[in-house]
Amino acid sequence: IRRRAMLVAIIDTGIQPDIFPTGPIVYDLEVTPLGIVRKRKGKIHSFHGAFVAAILEKYASGCPVCSIKIFDDETQTTTCAMLCAALRWCKRKNIPIINVSAGSVNVTDFKRIERTIDALKKNGQTIVAAYNKNGLPTMPAGHGAVIGVKTTISLRDSEYIHDNTFKKQDYVASSHHRLQLLLGNEVHTFESTSFAAPTIVAALVNGQQYSREWSECIWKNRL
Repeated sequence: IRRRAMLVAIIDTGIQPDIFPTGPIVYDLEVTPLGIVRKRKGKIHSFHGAFVAAILEKYASGCPVCSIKIFDDETQTTTCAMLCAALRWCKRKNIPIINVSAGSVNVTDFKRIERTIDALKKNGQTIVAAYNKNGLPTMPAGHGAVIGVKTTISLRDSEYIHDNTFKKQDYVASSHHRLQLLLGNEVHTFESTSFAAPTIVAALVNGQQYSREWSECIWKNRL
């Protein structure tokens, strides 16, 4: 049975299509500091989003993506307002799966992000988000409706394990991936929760069911 394509939004630093093989980039957007989502205008100065897209492509080949750039080019930081603007755009466009590399550990941001995630949950969308690398409480990864992802050095490639120490939707996944550059060289990703999140997203796209608690949600969101 041929798998139908599952559109995935990658909220990150933006994706350069000339570094790694990726699936079709359906939207190439950026969020301004004022929270306006628009077609990306400037260059991308970080490879991070390209790595995330390449990891997804490696394990879920051909998956189309939406690139949403929310990080400032100079500081490589973002804001709660920019993250929420990107998530609201995903809700309006009804994007089935959303990969979020960013997260806030500032408790003053939590309620605002929670309200945005609640709206996505009601709309039947799936959010996969990376936890803070230092183990601090993180939003949106810590939201009960979000699939929060951590990582460990013991996992490789597409490996993952269920981790319900905090909530049932949490997983520990590999962030160590061997990726082929378009120029032919191979690079290895380092240990990072944001490189573990697309491991879980790829499994979702491929239709794998992790647990009874949310397998129904996975199939509900298939295009």
